[in-house]
Amino acid sequence: MSHPIDIQTFASTDSYDKLDNLHAEFQYQNVQLKYMEKRIEVIGYASFFIIGFLIASFILFGLYKLNKAINRYIKKEMSLPLHLRNVNNYRQNIAPPKYVSESNRK
Repeated sequence: MSHPIDIQTFASTDSYDKLDNLHAEFQYQNVQLKYMEKRIEVIGYASFFIIGFLIASFILFGLYKLNKAINRYIKKEMSLPLHLRNVNNYRQNIAPPKYVSESNRK
């Protein structure tokens, strides 16, 4: 009973050279695959960093605008007389004093 694979063809140097070439090609493809995986990983980290930076900058810009609006409101409120200020103290939130006009003095 002979073996279906011819041993002599695998024992020849030409077959070993083909096998070495295939092995070298496989190693080269494996190195390329690892290189591409590393590049994809670096691109992923960079994109996460950029997206996080954009989100943080939008949040900080919104807080900056909110702070400016609050300061503008406080400045406007403080420039008003006491009886016109929007304060929670009900004693200060009463109607303004009535000024007697010239026609009502008579």
